[in-house]
Amino acid sequence: MFIIQVLIGLLLLCLCGYLFVLVRERLGLMKNQVFIKTQRLSQKHLDAIELKVFKLGRKVLYIGDVLKIRLQDHGLIRGTLVGAKKKENSLVILTSEDEVVELNVKTIEKVHILMKYGRLF
Repeated sequence: MFIIQVLIGLLLLCLCGYLFVLVRERLGLMKNQVFIKTQRLSQKHLDAIELKVFKLGRKVLYIGDVLKIRLQDHGLIRGTLVGAKKKENSLVILTSEDEVVELNVKTIEKVHILMKYGRLF
């Protein structure tokens, strides 16, 4: 009986921590701040980004969203969306290998949103 009470307490503690992180991310989004831990992303990359919220096809994408992108040459890229460059018609993505990749929209076949930044569902 004691073990069940401890497990329920730990579960509630984990849920509270998760909700705290979501509220912190949401408040950061309201202030146009996104927290991405990386060494490769420099101020030069951030200054070149023009759009932070945009629509690609029928999907609305925000900075910080985790995406899986299928390219026309059947390549697959997974990573965090950093932003978009409107003049060059491209997306800037930080891949899971910690590389900054710039993709032209014409080379994208399909976009799947794996996780939305700062949103519960």
